[in-house]
Amino acid sequence: IIAPMWVDDNQFHPDKYDQTIKSTYNIQGKCLLFVWRLAEKKWVRYLLDAMPRLIQKYPDIKLLIIWHGPLEQELRDQVTFLKINTNIIFVWSVPNTELPKFYATADIFIWPSIEAQDWDSEWFWLVFVEAILSGCITLWSHIHWISDIIEDGRTGFFIKDRDPIDIEQKIIQCIEHNDFDTKKAREIIKNKF
Repeated sequence: IIAPMWVDDNQFHPDKYDQTIKSTYNIQGKCLLFVWRLAEKKWVRYLLDAMPRLIQKYPDIKLLIIWHGPLEQELRDQVTFLKINTNIIFVWSVPNTELPKFYATADIFIWPSIEAQDWDSEWFWLVFVEAILSGCITLWSHIHWISDIIEDGRTGFFIKDRDPIDIEQKIIQCIEHNDFDTKKAREIIKNKF
């Protein structure tokens, strides 16, 4: 028998929405979220490359990046180079007990994971389960076993890896043409995990 890791669906729940997060980080528009270590396999730079055009279209959009890692300074330099400092917020690290509030408050959770040069990549994405259970629309790269969690269009949306244009277009789709049923996605994931 192969049993998946489990997630507490009472802890990760849409009811954990916290307006103080939006107040603290001055979020007036849509809130995008990335959570996890800033390393090559979590290739956040493609998400950052998508942000200037998104900011032109939605000036109030904000991206919260939670955690730290070896690429943090490089990513901060990229943000400065792209002149998007006011829309990108490095939260550094958040206690695990506080993460459900961030998931539930964010509009879209994005994880543009890739296979790194040393062949390292993600093999199980519990953060996706947490985000979906929290009622967050979720975007992720289609690599390895992610199809065990993600059903494109039902529990979230696939994005092409290393493709900021596709990331941008999927975010726009979620904002402008979204009839995505987060409650249905939550039920599907709840039954699995």
